[in-house]
Amino acid sequence: MSIQESAIAYHDNGFNCAQSVLAALQEETGLDESTAKRVAAGFRGEFGCLRCQELVAKNGGKGHCAHMIAWGAQRAEEILAENKVKE
Repeated sequence: MSIQESAIAYHDNGFNCAQSVLAALQEETGLDESTAKRVAAGFRGEFGCLRCQELVAKNGGKGHCAHMIAWGAQRAEEILAENKVKE
């Protein structure tokens, strides 16, 4: 399963957007699922996340949120890879 798919799966299981991305990056960050969930918990709703219901409803039921989570996971993976090159 890709990091993007993993992040979407976490979100489908009740994690918020930030938690989903961080939990999907466990191997890269060394954080376990529980720690990742706690670290990212404070970002819930702080940046306008409506837990996606309103966005999905406004978009005729299409999964806007899943696309943003996949993009966030991909970008995080790229940043981590860039940092490994710098080391």
